[in-house]
Amino acid sequence: HIGAGYGKGIIDSMILRDKDGLPIIRGTTLTGLLRQGIWELLQLNLLKQHRKCEQSGASENSFCMSDDRESLCPICRILGSPKHPKRWRISSAQVENPSILKSEKILWRNRVNPRIRTAEEKMLFSEETFGGNINFTFTVDNESDDEATLEEAAFIVAAFRVIRNIGASRRRGKGECWFHLTDISPNLFKSRDIENEMLENFKIRWLENKELDFIEKSEEISQNQEGTPAKKSFNLILLTKEPLLIANRNEAGNRFQSIDYIPGYTILGALAWKVANRCNLTDGTTYEKFIKLFRRGGIKVSPLYPCFKYHNDIYPTILSPLDLLTCKLYPGFENDDGHGVKGFAVDNDELKNCNKCQDNGIKTPLKPLNKFIPLYSKPKIRDVVKREEMHITIEPKTGRTKKGELFSYTVIESGQYFMGTIEIENWDDFAELCGIDGSQGEVLFELKIGKASSRGYGLGQVWLNGTESQNTFLGKRIEERVNFERPITMTLLTDTILVDRWGRFYRKLDKEILKQILGVDVEVINSYVKTKNVDGFNAYLGLPKWREYAIVAGSSIGFKIMESMDKDKIMDRFKILEENGIGLRRNEGFGKVAFNHPIYDKNKDVSVRIRLPEDVRISEDKEKKIKSFEWWWYNYLTKNLKEESFMQDEWRAVSRWLRENSKIAIGDIKDFHSPEKIIEIVAKKQLHHEKKMFLDDDSKGKKGQELLLQTFKELSNRLESEDDTIREYLKTRAIEILADFIESLRGVEK
Repeated sequence: HIGAGYGKGIIDSMILRDKDGLPIIRGTTLTGLLRQGIWELLQLNLLKQHRKCEQSGASENSFCMSDDRESLCPICRILGSPKHPKRWRISSAQVENPSILKSEKILWRNRVNPRIRTAEEKMLFSEETFGGNINFTFTVDNESDDEATLEEAAFIVAAFRVIRNIGASRRRGKGECWFHLTDISPNLFKSRDIENEMLENFKIRWLENKELDFIEKSEEISQNQEGTPAKKSFNLILLTKEPLLIANRNEAGNRFQSIDYIPGYTILGALAWKVANRCNLTDGTTYEKFIKLFRRGGIKVSPLYPCFKYHNDIYPTILSPLDLLTCKLYPGFENDDGHGVKGFAVDNDELKNCNKCQDNGIKTPLKPLNKFIPLYSKPKIRDVVKREEMHITIEPKTGRTKKGELFSYTVIESGQYFMGTIEIENWDDFAELCGIDGSQGEVLFELKIGKASSRGYGLGQVWLNGTESQNTFLGKRIEERVNFERPITMTLLTDTILVDRWGRFYRKLDKEILKQILGVDVEVINSYVKTKNVDGFNAYLGLPKWREYAIVAGSSIGFKIMESMDKDKIMDRFKILEENGIGLRRNEGFGKVAFNHPIYDKNKDVSVRIRLPEDVRISEDKEKKIKSFEWWWYNYLTKNLKEESFMQDEWRAVSRWLRENSKIAIGDIKDFHSPEKIIEIVAKKQLHHEKKMFLDDDSKGKKGQELLLQTFKELSNRLESEDDTIREYLKTRAIEILADFIESLRGVEK
């Protein structure tokens, strides 16, 4: 039982599932098992010389404090310490073959009072478990591949081989499992039995304290030709392959909630971390390249906002301007079932209430839209899908949960696209440091982002798209958007940090500030501004960064130009501002602006479409099949199940039982889910004998019984033709829909 941290219905603890409904084991759980395995190995007398801190069983410091990484204990060396960051990453374990997945079961247990040896009152628990003989696969990776890494990998393999149980109640006989090494890259062994080869390395290095027979790879350091370095700009598209947690800051104890986008400084830090783990920064040439790229503005990254996906195409989004107001009861655009959206930055008369609601006699106030809007010909709201997961900390010595160590992660769900832009001053140096080979066509690589990125979260696939990135978030050239005879709106596309000559932060946009930015006198019409704190943490120093104040993305100001200056000069000034941005930390994605963004004209004649390559596409076949099946099932139920056949109160128990037992094995659908079996079980719980006989009464449940028999027959036939990888999910989903449909028929009748 790998708990999700919450219950459902009569189940007190559900198992953790991914977005497709399949069981999954998070990297946090696997990391805890690895720590336990290393700790158990270190308690052996053969390895007692490697116990060097409290983490490994010694009575000295809490963690190893040596500067030499190879002199650390295996736990601090592999899993990290406050002084030495963790270099190994453990992914989440996913089901290898979903088609053989057995149905989940509900297990009941109680608590017995040890003194009187009877069950305690209100101490009956239920938990969901999945069947055995299921293979899960996961990866443990490190950017380096030197001899020290091979030594650590041998210890990791040995530690996982020690583990024999996983999940809840694993010390009471449940969760029996075996870990095996199935592949290694690069493969340094001639033998195909790589697992025994790694265990032999563990014996040589850690038990016998001998050196490994390791062959150093010859590395060719490319020397750039003299001349101007190649500067390149890309659209940076990121696909979340694992849940993503970009925590703004920890405001409520152990609760961490992700923001809805990926800041530019997060991407910049993730790239720097990738290079630091991969390369030897003690080399003078490599260090100089690293500093030029990551510390002296050699890379400029914008925030990554969620994309709107349509088939195999994606469209970038922007955060809606604060002056875009909409109805509080029916928010959104008219083509998205809303009451419409209107901008008021250049409008002196701001409406207070919704006109459409007022026509219907309802007084409804307007509110800022505050959503992501795609640059699509038919604008609509784009929301980010999130999920919540719970985690605990296990004490290796006792195997029990530490008191107060319960954590909640509200994360961005996997399988979503985010888009931004990136400008690289020296592409050759960047490609060399990151190990990117752009000669094979598309530039693709993996990146670890955000919190818990080494424990099953934050893995993303990056695609650098070479399409013109200048107008990615603008949609049109500025000449098509700005007319100096009309009022102009300046919108902040990203958070912006503005300071005066004394270094004090601006928290508003007014006439004087706008004059400093534009270089001309203006008349301000309206200003919509919000501010926020910009916090950060330096993981290397272990200290918080200096707090700054930013004007948030979406802030906007409407104005008119008062001076009779050369329009071409003003237009050139606007172009420079849109290209370079304003304020501080622009290379980290702050300070991007737009003048008269097309969103105010409902994206008229705008469509920034990018076609996804095959390697970055999410398989749409599965999504299409699921939607097609649900559409067929809804239509079938609507056409064949009649209201008058399910109006009795007894059907409420049937619908409830169906939902609670919707995950029965596929082969048992006909029998175990047949109305006779259902009513037989339900009837046993009824106290009144008349309720047992309602199926035999033609005026009560007889018609419903016949309809259900035919319905399950049709469902069973349809499931036989579905793909094995989604059949289990479709069956469960169909039973849940059927249970809700029966209950809805009863509701309509009443």
